[in-house]
Amino acid sequence: MENTIKECEEPEIKGEDKYCATSLESMIDFSTSMLGKTAHAVSTEVQKETPLQKFSISGVETIADGKAVVRHKQNYEYAVFYCHKTDTTKAYMVSMAGADGTQAKQWQCVIPIHRHGIRSTWPF
Repeated sequence: MENTIKECEEPEIKGEDKYCATSLESMIDFSTSMLGKTAHAVSTEVQKETPLQKFSISGVETIADGKAVVRHKQNYEYAVFYCHKTDTTKAYMVSMAGADGTQAKQWQCVIPIHRHGIRSTWPF
């Protein structure tokens, strides 16, 4: 919980808009204020329940180039989502095929300059 409070109270880095949302409604409000009302949500998609296995990448599609709000569920006693947008965020939908033929899509986000000047890549 202490880390969540620290992250939420840290100042924005140059080029970043951030917000700690304490409800799904406030997370949506922040996202639409940054992207407009025509924004759409993406999430990981898996064809079926599947055991742990190796997946191969079968395709990559750019889904956002500078226009993405990323959110992270925080460890806290109630709902807190760390939401942020930078103009350098790039998001991709990665298509994959499992060893047993299961199809999956996972979105991946790359933020070239992040909080400590480190390139960040987050799978979701």
